[in-house]
Amino acid sequence: MPQCVSTKPQQSPVTPRYRPQVGGFLDWLLLRGLDQIMSRLNILAVALALFAMPVAAGQASLLGAFATCTGRFSAEMEHAWLMGNDATYFEERRSQFSEMVGAVMHPDQGREALSLRIDAKFAHARLLNSATFADAPERRAIALRRAADELNTCTSMLLKS
Repeated sequence: MPQCVSTKPQQSPVTPRYRPQVGGFLDWLLLRGLDQIMSRLNILAVALALFAMPVAAGQASLLGAFATCTGRFSAEMEHAWLMGNDATYFEERRSQFSEMVGAVMHPDQGREALSLRIDAKFAHARLLNSATFADAPERRAIALRRAADELNTCTSMLLKS
């Protein structure tokens, strides 16, 4: 009796692992390993989450920054008045930051904004007093540099016109 010959190739008892040919995206994906790619995507997701603040937290931090800068420019304005200097620049900047506080503040945050503004004003006034009246020249220089740095931080938030 003649034996029947099959045209179908014999499969080995152990199924060989799929070995893609290099060249396509799917091949690259399978060669790289999904676990490595997923770990990189997780890292990317965490990095994006760190840079993308929630809206409420962003508004709270903007409120704090703007209120603090309003207080700093209030202190500079009053210090200029006391020293007999022109305070127009400081008045304009204080007014700009005060408007920005009003733009980001919720109605129930008035006390918080005022507290931040007053705290920053008194802290900056102490720096200006040290910069003007301290006995040691190095202490005056440090206080003056610190006050200027804080004002530069605030001014950097404004759009150039």
